[in-house]
Amino acid sequence: MNRKRISLSLPYSYLAGKPVSTRDMILTDIFGPAKTFLPKQKQVLAGVEISHFGKEAPADQIIAASQTVLRSGLNLIIHCYLPEKIMGTDIASVYPWFSTVEQELIASGQKELILNLHALSAEDASVPLESLLVRTAENLVLVTDRLACTQIPTRIALEINREKGVQDPGTSYRNLLDIYHRVSSPLLGLGWDIGHTYSNVLNGHLDQNPPIEFVQNIIHTHIHDLGNHNQTHWPLTVGTIPLQFYLGQLASVGYHGFFTLEIYPERFTDVLDPAEHMLKSISVLHETQAKAG
Repeated sequence: MNRKRISLSLPYSYLAGKPVSTRDMILTDIFGPAKTFLPKQKQVLAGVEISHFGKEAPADQIIAASQTVLRSGLNLIIHCYLPEKIMGTDIASVYPWFSTVEQELIASGQKELILNLHALSAEDASVPLESLLVRTAENLVLVTDRLACTQIPTRIALEINREKGVQDPGTSYRNLLDIYHRVSSPLLGLGWDIGHTYSNVLNGHLDQNPPIEFVQNIIHTHIHDLGNHNQTHWPLTVGTIPLQFYLGQLASVGYHGFFTLEIYPERFTDVLDPAEHMLKSISVLHETQAKAG
């Protein structure tokens, strides 16, 4: 199978060999330790994304997770966070693990790093959406300024999020494009979470057809299906999302970034075999890529 830039999202704690969550335990049970599982996947995967984590994540575990990925011969993507306040004058002040990970990237020969981020959000309904949008753009300006000085070219993919009933400027095409234009940096692009998008479509929050400008500025993707009750992060074997349609849109603009499977096995272990359906999702994605062009 041609790997065609397929990557898999996995938690830092699983990758670092420090399982703590239910997801970590399931992954360890079905695949074994990451250090033995990942090298076996080089025929079907081109990379691994460290799953979304916040500022409380231990820097040493992010470093260890990165080492596991890179020393398995796979590309590294990091799904981290946009801080509420940007401190210091360099990127190491923003992300304490960055400098060490950057040296690992250089040693591995990887030429570029993608950081996938969400916009700032608030559960408090009294916080104006416009305020969050502006603060997101302002903070991204500060982060991209610091990324301009890194040894490894590093870009941010600002992800479209699922509508969850909180104040979040990152759930619409229009708002993400607004932030993108406000920041106006070559180090910022957009992240297309196709599962989030289709969830928003089914709930009436988005049109299925995104603006062409949105698609043209995609530099990273997350791909997952929806369960029977519109739950996100299910395997692609479910077949709910119009995957070929969305991949066709990416193909039409010459997208050449990663196609990252972001599947949470704890959400469907009661009804589907997690190992079988996670691995089959790689095959489904590969086959659909071929159909989409």
